[in-house]
Amino acid sequence: MPVIIIAADSYEKGREIGQQTAEALGYRYVDRELLGRVSEVCKTPEERLVRLLEDAAPAPLGGVFSKRWREQVACIQQEVLQRLLEDNAVCHGLCAHLYVLGVSHVIRVRLISRGADTGGQPVVACDADVEEDAARFQKQWRCWSLRSDDQEQTYLCRYDLVVNLDAADTPQVVEKLAEAAADPKFRANTYSLNCLRDLELAARVRVRLMDQFPNVDVEANAATVVVRAKLSRRSRNRQIETIKKLVREMPGVAYVEVHPVSALLPKTTP
Repeated sequence: MPVIIIAADSYEKGREIGQQTAEALGYRYVDRELLGRVSEVCKTPEERLVRLLEDAAPAPLGGVFSKRWREQVACIQQEVLQRLLEDNAVCHGLCAHLYVLGVSHVIRVRLISRGADTGGQPVVACDADVEEDAARFQKQWRCWSLRSDDQEQTYLCRYDLVVNLDAADTPQVVEKLAEAAADPKFRANTYSLNCLRDLELAARVRVRLMDQFPNVDVEANAATVVVRAKLSRRSRNRQIETIKKLVREMPGVAYVEVHPVSALLPKTTP
């Protein structure tokens, strides 16, 4: 079954539609209630995590992200991806549309409210670019992505379903989302499930390394993990062995590669 991820201008409206969609489909509803668990893991007040999600674009000193901020982002991603692995979920309010990419059974939904004239049609576009979203979310993406990938940044304005709330009430939107969930093209298959598992494994590895190696980028493919990290030249070999040891001990990991790099994280300036 597919996973539905909702991004909305209004948190309360998105929550209302998300909860009703989950109820209609018999799905689990994943929202900011999981921040309590994240708060325990990363030892950060829950209200601060909420601000992180809402602001999405802090102005860190020197234009790069602090170790603490990256830890909080990584912990949120790990917790969300673990919940989405359980399948049959509607997720809202956690910026998951920015870091669950390339998973074909995930339906990314954008709810907008801008007074647009759509001729009474609730669906504005399907798998289409929304130019106004690009400007708004491009900065947000740079904050949430741990990789600088121009191709992936263009996906910010590519949703599977874009709904104009000025032209549809909540029951109509819920009906549209239920129809999308029944579409065979969003049916989970072995490949898409493995893609989601790879994202979840990469998130777990990132959290595992974050304390000692905050400047890391992690990719996973099946049981193979590739870590790119900023390392000290003087102790590079020792650090590589430390990373390998930490990652090899984790469930689901069979092989680890470590590649030293000079830079990883994008700047916050537009």
